Amino acid sequence: MKDKFWDQPAVLRYIQKIWMPLRYQWARCYIKGYRNFGARVTLPTELINLNAKTYLLNGKADTFRLVDALQVMAERQVDLFE
Repeated sequence: MKDKFWDQPAVLRYIQKIWMPLRYQWARCYIKGYRNFGARVTLPTELINLNAKTYLLNGKADTFRLVDALQVMAERQVDLFE
């Protein structure tokens, strides 16, 4: 990036100050060794919500059916990403 933006020191300072201290959270090369079930978003609750909806037949499921769907979802993700 330094080579590409050599003429934009403000951009380089911004990246160095704001994003590089957090690089272990967003940079794939740093997070690939951690179990993340393929999630690369900043709001894990949004990802879980989206995945859970795919396991429900409709949006009007009762709590028992929701818990059951979440358990199945978690088991499949563990199997997929182990």
